[in-house]
Amino acid sequence: MRVVVKAFRPAGRKPLDLRKLEGWLRPGGRLADGIPAYEERPQQIAMLGAVGEAFNTDSIAVIEAGTGTGKSMAYLLPSIAWALRNEEKVVIATGTINLQEQLIEKDLPLLHRLGGLKFEAALLKGRGNYLCRRKADYARAHPDLFDAGEKAAQLDQIFGWIKTTT
Repeated sequence: MRVVVKAFRPAGRKPLDLRKLEGWLRPGGRLADGIPAYEERPQQIAMLGAVGEAFNTDSIAVIEAGTGTGKSMAYLLPSIAWALRNEEKVVIATGTINLQEQLIEKDLPLLHRLGGLKFEAALLKGRGNYLCRRKADYARAHPDLFDAGEKAAQLDQIFGWIKTTT
């Protein structure tokens, strides 16, 4: 193997204070104070610690947790804290679009509101959820590939939409 550029590892990484992050999830913490009927979940706190430790040690964590554990907050808090503290981007990949939308519409705004954290988040869905302009241009150039009727009308709608979207 020929190495053109060696892998870049940022110097001076700042570890997370896991006790401080865990405090967010304990009674009297930021989430507990902002969510009615908040319940402390020891499994959630343990998961947050495991995720935070993986960031601190530049390692991988594989965690399995049941429904209702509070997994989202357990990985979002250390991920956001790491990104802010170390001025790095963090990618969170999910298995479903529903979970992506929950994170972007519910969980991340909650952390903005309750935590006063100043971060940006973007939603990127798998490539199957985006229009391929090359394929659309091909479909437009070869209308005989599609049956007339409903599919042709749908393609016309898509071609009109292409003109107005980024």
